[in-house]
Amino acid sequence: SLRAVWWVKLVTWFGLPLMWQYLALSIARHVYDAPNPDSPGFAEGTAQVGMAFTIMNVTTLIMALVIAKVVTRLGDAKTYSLFLLIGGVGYLSMQLTTDLYLTFACMALVGVGWSAVMTVPFIIAADVTPAARVGVYMGLLNAMICLPQIMEMLTVGYFYDSLLGGDPRNALAVTGILFVVGAGLALRINSKPDHLANQEKQSCS
Repeated sequence: SLRAVWWVKLVTWFGLPLMWQYLALSIARHVYDAPNPDSPGFAEGTAQVGMAFTIMNVTTLIMALVIAKVVTRLGDAKTYSLFLLIGGVGYLSMQLTTDLYLTFACMALVGVGWSAVMTVPFIIAADVTPAARVGVYMGLLNAMICLPQIMEMLTVGYFYDSLLGGDPRNALAVTGILFVVGAGLALRINSKPDHLANQEKQSCS
């Protein structure tokens, strides 16, 4: 299960730095028509990223209050997949709007995905690892986010202009695509009901 989680974390955490690097520039360019620092409205546009992240984080907080219930109903894998898919839709939807408030609405969807990124892998680790080693695996899950971020930092300079046309909104679309891929990969993770079934088989034997 944790190997499957690793692949999900690889793609999602490769994409997340693109959001942190390019969301402010995307808002400035496509909402305020200010593609560079010399453009009128650039400072105001980039400043709106603070509100965008606030909306994302408030949504994440709200989802944190209900995610355990969703996991109980759907299982670990389906919850992870569903929330990542919603987050991916949020990123991709930014391609369709130049309205600030609709961009904020997209960030609310991103917050749903972010809530899964921050919680579900640890729920899975708690389910599948012996109690005495939970702390070790929690630490490994935290360490797993480093490699994809390093990979992104080392490669973004090679594809941002050549493949994305130097458009920050296209970088957000890449994040969205990676979240959708992560949603598909998450379905390969053994869900909680499967773990319980395996435990029951072992106890019977």
